[in-house]
Amino acid sequence: MDIQFITDLKGHKTKATISIEDYNHFIELLKEEKDCKLYDEAKKDVNEKTYTLKEVADDIGYEL
Repeated sequence: MDIQFITDLKGHKTKATISIEDYNHFIELLKEEKDCKLYDEAKKDVNEKTYTLKEVADDIGYEL
């Protein structure tokens, strides 16, 4: 990963630039992390009804 830093007059790093490919990769990772957190929250709800793949397939008329 190629990173370029922008510094202030004292040499302190204030910003960084990365390639658009790296940026898009990080955005996808953040989306996945959000999905994982939502999944974890849903799993905590013991009142939430869950379904097996077979039940869903049967419900929509899909043969496994």
